[in-house]
Amino acid sequence: MDFTNDFDLFQNSLFDEEKLEGNQLQKTDLKNTSGEEAKKTNSNPNAKLADDEEIEEIDDFGEGGEAVLSEEIAMDEQGSEITQKENVEQLVLTGLPVDVFFKYGQASEKLGKEEIAKTFDEFRKSKISDFPEFEKGDKVVWTVNYLVLREVKDPAKTTIEGIKSEIEASAEYASLLKKNKKPLCMEIKPRVSGQSKGVIS
Repeated sequence: MDFTNDFDLFQNSLFDEEKLEGNQLQKTDLKNTSGEEAKKTNSNPNAKLADDEEIEEIDDFGEGGEAVLSEEIAMDEQGSEITQKENVEQLVLTGLPVDVFFKYGQASEKLGKEEIAKTFDEFRKSKISDFPEFEKGDKVVWTVNYLVLREVKDPAKTTIEGIKSEIEASAEYASLLKKNKKPLCMEIKPRVSGQSKGVIS
């Protein structure tokens, strides 16, 4: 019998089995590795969701997204400008520190806070020493010129600053204020019936 050939066949058979087992082990390792990676991906479902949301956010700015964003910014700026303009107009209409002048004949006097807090009748009495014709209150008629001409109907109860606020709240004043190009001021003028005008000392 030829034992040499039998031994060679036996060796080749063992070698083939070892090679087959090695290939199977490699396939098993690859399968296990793929399974672990799949488990890691599945264990974090938010990862895919976050990626999808990021893509959606990017898409929002594409194909017209920039134009929409620019339009929104422009609208916000325009709204801010309108609000600022309204605030300025409201400030003008409700108590800007406008100079108030007393004018009578050739006399002209800028009034302070204490004077404009007085009623017209109180102010009249404070001027009697300069203008004796102011003695009789029923003979003195007060007119206010503050873009709008207004006659004071009740000088005993109406303060100078009160009629100023009253005029500022009127629609006529608001309309004239928008057209006014001159420095804004308020004048109060007394008129005495049957009396000559005095001169302030």
